[in-house]
Amino acid sequence: MENKIKEFFDSIAKDWDNSLDNLEKIESLIDLLGIKRGDDVLDVGCGKGIITPLLHKRSQNKVIAMDLSPNMIRGAIEAYGDKSDLHFVCGDFLEAGIENQFDYIVIFNAYPHFMDVEKLSNVVYKALKPNGHFAIIHSLSKEELNTHHKQHAMGVSRPLEAADIEAKKFDPNFKVEKTIDEKDKYLIILSKRQ
Repeated sequence: MENKIKEFFDSIAKDWDNSLDNLEKIESLIDLLGIKRGDDVLDVGCGKGIITPLLHKRSQNKVIAMDLSPNMIRGAIEAYGDKSDLHFVCGDFLEAGIENQFDYIVIFNAYPHFMDVEKLSNVVYKALKPNGHFAIIHSLSKEELNTHHKQHAMGVSRPLEAADIEAKKFDPNFKVEKTIDEKDKYLIILSKRQ
């Protein structure tokens, strides 16, 4: 399945528009995360890296951004460079074997492409430090996103449910801190259980 998703995003990377979202709206969503100066942050499913510099702006620390698609990662490096504070990595997060490295893991506009939520929950749990946080952010409503995916990403995405329902899928690994499920945004913030 990951190969199919990688091929899909490789095929659309050239025309992927980093400005398809309102940057102010994205910034306001990221502000809700509570990322602190010095936090180690991982941007999973980063695409061309639209939020990677925004995460760095808050953490003032190196941000690692990872995506399955080599073409997306090339686009991110072309857009932002591969500097010491923004590091773009092509790879499968679910198979990376990361343990106890991050204070915050963020998935922006990519969550429905993670077909196995239980596996995602377990991998995120292992990758986070104690007291770490995990956020799922979409700058569209679940209805808009589901309609878009039904038309353009069948077979490489799954329907998004209400934020409260999706958040419960991460129990027992995580405690729900906040959910937003509105007409123009979707947010889940979870904290790692000890």
